[in-house]
Amino acid sequence: MSEKKPVAPLEEVAQRLRASKQPVFYVSRTATHLVGVEAFVPGLSFITLVDSWNATHPAVFVPSNIPNPAPRGNISVVNWLLKNPEVIAHMRARTPEGLKPQVLLAFFDETSEALCREMGLELIMPSNALRHRLDSKMVTTQLGESVGVMSVPNVITRVASWAELTRAASENGLGSDLVVQTAYGNSGETTYFIDGQERYEAVAAKLRDVDVKIMKRINHLPLAVDAIVTGNGTVVGPILSEVTGHRELTEHAGGWSGNEMSPSVMSAEARAKGVEMVRRFGDGLAREGYRGTFGIDLLIDTDTDEVYLGELNPRLTGTMSITNIPTGAFAALPLIALHIAEYSGLDVGVDAAELCEASAAAGASSEEWSHMIIRATDPRPHRILQAPLTGVYRAVSGASRLEFVREARDWHSLQPGEVFYLNTVADGGFSTRGTDLGIVYARTRVQDNERNLTPEARELIASAHALYRMSALSGVQNFVRKARLAIAIATRR
Repeated sequence: MSEKKPVAPLEEVAQRLRASKQPVFYVSRTATHLVGVEAFVPGLSFITLVDSWNATHPAVFVPSNIPNPAPRGNISVVNWLLKNPEVIAHMRARTPEGLKPQVLLAFFDETSEALCREMGLELIMPSNALRHRLDSKMVTTQLGESVGVMSVPNVITRVASWAELTRAASENGLGSDLVVQTAYGNSGETTYFIDGQERYEAVAAKLRDVDVKIMKRINHLPLAVDAIVTGNGTVVGPILSEVTGHRELTEHAGGWSGNEMSPSVMSAEARAKGVEMVRRFGDGLAREGYRGTFGIDLLIDTDTDEVYLGELNPRLTGTMSITNIPTGAFAALPLIALHIAEYSGLDVGVDAAELCEASAAAGASSEEWSHMIIRATDPRPHRILQAPLTGVYRAVSGASRLEFVREARDWHSLQPGEVFYLNTVADGGFSTRGTDLGIVYARTRVQDNERNLTPEARELIASAHALYRMSALSGVQNFVRKARLAIAIATRR
């Protein structure tokens, strides 16, 4: 656990971060997680593979020598950028004498850590080994139980047949409608809903010879919370509802596609309990040696209002782009800035307990915000001929069309009736089913109380797709694309 610091008001921590000359570089495929935070932490800037602002954002640097095809996969992109001479030169040019460049990464591995050491960069994240161990759904469940933060009724075991699965469920009172998860997987990719032998047999090969978490299936509302483990305790951010499983946005039944911030997503009692659960879990992480940002998925049983632990994301999360909007208890300083402050060497810290209390209270009267990840849904591969401008748009009612209003660097000052579209692909690139094309932000909810997409949200999704000009690849063109990609991957190894 990091050293406890004298307590200071959040406003004072904000002032000290604004005055700090310490550079912090967020290295990622795009800048989506942390955009807007640089207004509060001037030392923060972005090194990315995709320039969402067409060279108009002063805090975004994109190297000029990106190959075609470009690196793919979050970790591969990070490692390519960390090895890039232009990137290293850029970091050194922006680092005052006597300071060491600090690096923030959402996704990384042991190679990334080695590159940081070789280049003289300070990676201000918990180690990859610790993150990987804690990221296991089995370890998360057990850690939660150790601090009194309980998951949905479950059993962790191994099953090699339908008979073994049903026996394990019966012996633990889990019923016949089950949710089964393997240890690792993002956005619902390794979460399986099984209510009969046919569904089991369809995924049986993925469940054999590995530990699985077998859960009772409940009627639930999925929630997401970002938090920061500091030397003064765990600071918990606002609780957001999740946008999951909609076929217009993801092909995975439990797949994550965005979030909503709204006072109506849960009762005040459930919100207070959720904040306390995340605080206790974060303090458990601290005892494991964890420090800094993490995300927690919570589940509310809509039949009983009981709150359960879902999953741990020991990293920067996709919900951060909503969490970091300066509002409520964090109007003076976005939540992620407390992670930066924890590693910055500041000699003051915040009162974590006081901020948690304020966060729970503010959630009941918070503003409404939402975002949706727009993904390609056509199974045919396409070339992106022209991607849209990032900026503020206005929906043209009934026309499934977005009208560009003005350029903007982030969505924090978005007005009701407007939406912000963040493009995350480059002209000339390729799109296949599941490719993230961009993110749309709005100052309203996009789901109704039954968690169905609203008619306005469905029209917004169609309008976002219409912003792109694409051309489907022929069979020969797709063969050439795959061959070039295979050669590039083999060469980069």
